Parts: sequence; structure tokens; C-alpha cells
Amino acid sequence: MAQLVPPTIRFFAALSVATALLADPCPSRADAPRPSQSGRLAFAAARAALAKHDDGLFLDGDAGSPGLLRRQWRVAEDYAAQILSARPEIADQGLEARVGHLAEDLGVEVARLDSRTRLVSIQLGERGDVFILTRAGSHVTVAWRAADERPRPDSALHALLGWREDATRNNCQDTRPDDHWSECGPLYAAIGRLPADATGARRFFINGSYGEWAGGTIGAQISIWRWDGRSVTPLLVRLYDFSIEGGTRLRAEGDLLRVSVKDEFKTFFACGDCLGRARTWTWRLTPRGIDDLGKVDDFPEVALIDGLYDDALHHRSLASRASRSAQRVIARQIAGADPTNTLPALGMGDWELSRDRRKVCVSTDNGAALYSLRRSEGGLFVQSARQLAASQTCGQRWRRSHSGSG
Repeated sequence: MAQLVPPTIRFFAALSVATALLADPCPSRADAPRPSQSGRLAFAAARAALAKHDDGLFLDGDAGSPGLLRRQWRVAEDYAAQILSARPEIADQGLEARVGHLAEDLGVEVARLDSRTRLVSIQLGERGDVFILTRAGSHVTVAWRAADERPRPDSALHALLGWREDATRNNCQDTRPDDHWSECGPLYAAIGRLPADATGARRFFINGSYGEWAGGTIGAQISIWRWDGRSVTPLLVRLYDFSIEGGTRLRAEGDLLRVSVKDEFKTFFACGDCLGRARTWTWRLTPRGIDDLGKVDDFPEVALIDGLYDDALHHRSLASRASRSAQRVIARQIAGADPTNTLPALGMGDWELSRDRRKVCVSTDNGAALYSLRRSEGGLFVQSARQLAASQTCGQRWRRSHSGSG
């Protein structure tokens, strides 16, 4: 009996033959497509094979779906390697443009790690692939892929598992506890080079965002890596959330890497589309390691009021940061709130800051109040406060507006 060949294998065998034929450079064939055209056809065929398993964000539960996604990325990876083999001196922007020809909706970012090596990130929708191309002799090969990393699930690097193709399946979270959902994609990324370490090994970052159907708050992971010319080692992975309203999200400045994050206030919620507690998380790249410099509030004026509410709820002194009249207003703002509740005691909140940053209005489910601030060498101090009427909330007259109404 003749052995049956599975349809998937038949398809990709046919695709391989078709791609080879399309790439035939014989000058006697006037209609022979250029390599870029054959690449587009091969990429389109790989996408078409994946399409019936793809809802636009997640893959279905079919056991073959991850392999089809891997084949799609492989077409793009090999195409990028071919371009770099033929044109080793091509600029990063030129390589981005050439690989981007594979599909109109394909995003590409390239960062040169050294004279032989490029770091590449490609993205379709909210799904991506990150890989390294390096030259060995006259050929360029794919030396590493983020999706091939296999950290232990119990290690500090476990969130890197989210880059795997099978982590994009729609049942991924069903197989993991809540605190390991970061191992489920899809992920897409911005990339960049960082200062080398003391040995001369290159370091780089991958700033990955988790795919979402909708919403103004997005989960993310920042990772830092080391490339020694032969292999890649993950050095750090941290999870965070960011707001799409937050503007510039990542900045690499000399030996500093800064990421804008959305954290929670201590005493009230911020809506999903709101900026929340906007902070900047910073790391310093030293010759021998990475120093976590922690998070700093982008709007310390709002953090001050939140901190005063929290201190008042727990009967801690406010005297060094607020006048007596302001303390009386704060007491009215927290009246009836339960500090032992596992949820923020004051419910949903919003805030606004005046252009000169001398006044901040904070509104929660317990009411709204306007605070006047004074700056000194000792820090911020609430000089006066006024409770707004029950029918009032923070108005729209100031530069920053973060409605908690959703």
C-alpha cells in the first residue's frame, strides 16, 4: 500500500519547489520574478496555510498550528539572511525595507550588534519574532531565536517562554496557574543595542508587548541579553504594564535603560484607559552587570496625595507633608473607607494636575478635593485644600486629564 503524505507536508514540499522555480535567475525567461517577488509569494503561501488556524491574535488548539507559525517566521528569517549574505554592508534601514517587502503589513526593526551580526524583530499585527543573523564565512545564518529559549518554568526567566510559537495558542492560559500567564503570548517587540560588558560582549534589549484584543493598559516584558559572538544569554527579565496614553515608552540613554510603566495607586483604582500611577523604571548597564535603580513617579504631586490618603487610613502622621487645614480635608476624603479591604479603599479615582504643577485635583468614590502645593528643599508640601461639592468632580481645564469613569 502506498504511504499517504499528510497535506501539510505536501503543501510545503510544493512550496519549496515553487519558490526554487520562481527564484530561477535565467535571463532567457523575461517573466521570471525577482527574488523579492518569490519571497513575497513564499511568505504569502505560508500565511495562507496558517490562516485557517488563526483568529487574528491567537492560534487554535490544533497540534500543528505552532509549526505553521514557525514556518511562516522561517520564510522571513531565511529571506533576511539571503539579503544580508548578498549585501553584507547594507544599512539597518535598508535591511528593514527589503524584508518589509515580504508583506505590506509586516513591521521590521533591525539593530546592528557588531560588524557581522544583526538583531531583527518582525511583527504581523500583535504577533512577532525576534532573531539574530550572523555571518560565518561567506554565508549568513540564523544564529538564535527568542522563540527557541527554554528557561525553567520555576526560574526568574520563565516569562521568556511567552515567545514560543505554542505559547500563542488560545488554550495556553488554561494550562498554567495565574501567576504564570506571562508564559503565554503572543508577543511582539521593539529592540535595541546596549553598551557592551567588560569582556566586549554585546548586550541588547527586547521590549516585548503582549497581544491584546482591546484596552488601554497593555502587559509587557523587558529583557536584557548578552551576545558573545557565538551564543546568547538572557541576563534579566521584568514584567510591567504600560498605558497607551503614556507617550514615549522606552529610552536607551548611554548606560541607562528607562521604561515607562503604569502602576497602581495605593488607595484608588485607575481605569484601563487612564494613565494610572505613571512611573519610570530605570536600569544602569555597568561593565560587570546590571543595576536596578528602581521606579520614580512621573507625577510626584499625585503620588503625594495618594500617600497621604494611605497614611491617614492607617493613622500615620501627616504633619511633615500637609498643613492642619489640609489634613482636615484629607480626613473627610477617607471617611468611612476600610483600610483592611484587599481592594483599594477609595474605589475608582481620577486626577488632574495644573500646568504649573502647583495644584492637583483628586477625585475618588469618596469625593473630590483640590490641593495647593508648595515646593521646598524638603520636598512637596500640601499648603491648603478645598473639598469640592458632592456634584463636582475634577474639571477639564488643566493640561492632564485622567478620568476614572472608564
